[in-house]
Amino acid sequence: LTETHWLNETFFCFNCFREFHCALKSEQDHAVVTLPSIDVRSPPSPVILQLAAVLCIESSHYVSFVRVGDRPESDWIFFDSMADREGEETGHNVPEVRLCPDFSRWLSPENVDQLHRSTIDSNVSAPFERLITDCYLCFYYWPDGLLYK
Repeated sequence: LTETHWLNETFFCFNCFREFHCALKSEQDHAVVTLPSIDVRSPPSPVILQLAAVLCIESSHYVSFVRVGDRPESDWIFFDSMADREGEETGHNVPEVRLCPDFSRWLSPENVDQLHRSTIDSNVSAPFERLITDCYLCFYYWPDGLLYK
């Protein structure tokens, strides 16, 4: 860290910079930027993310569940790029896209606690059961951070 080319990419607290790094000779000027201190008495407010999509895998077969819209009550769709096959060796896969009407209900704040407690009804739909048993990657977004709506 004491080489000149690394100093441009490094941040130091004021005391460390003053004690150890300000005397280094450099071809460039190194401006000290005072960063705001963090108030340890009040923790930062949490950032709440929204679940946008889930990628599931079962024996090398990936499927996805995607929220259509940016509201918590938005519908979900299921996508399987290899749901069916037409033809033999020279054939092709037939993708499937379908609506998952019960997802919004299960992923609502009122019911999501049941997922954590593992008290899921036996009448849960097959797609939702696949979501919770084969979940591999979850994709989230920050509603307050959306650039475009």
